[in-house]
Amino acid sequence: MEIEEKKSVKSLAIEYLQKWDIKYEIVESDYLVFKYQGSEFFIYTSEDDPNFLHLIMPDIYRINNDRIEVLETMLNITGRTKLIKAFLYENDVWFCVDMLMDPSSNIDFFEEIIKRCFYSLFDTKRDFFTYLLKK
Repeated sequence: MEIEEKKSVKSLAIEYLQKWDIKYEIVESDYLVFKYQGSEFFIYTSEDDPNFLHLIMPDIYRINNDRIEVLETMLNITGRTKLIKAFLYENDVWFCVDMLMDPSSNIDFFEEIIKRCFYSLFDTKRDFFTYLLKK
């Protein structure tokens, strides 16, 4: 009798990346690091919370002497978007999507959700720079 491996959000993410032939690297066992449409992304999952997925778009913008303008832009972006949170990591602006997902979802459902997240991240990045340039 073959024991079926319990499905996780991480396994769904890996299946999605493999399906679309997106090369990825597993870092520190919890992070999937990959490039999609020219931008770098991380997917963080945790064995302690198998339903949680954290999709991160790092290094959007490095703060120089414009900290107040950047923080105002981040608050504006976070307040206006449905999915995206902007946050600082060291001196860089990063975006992320946090979500809960049923690990038993099929790959088509996962693909539909993750694509919407990617589109939202790219749109938000564009809006971030548009808003920042108006400052």
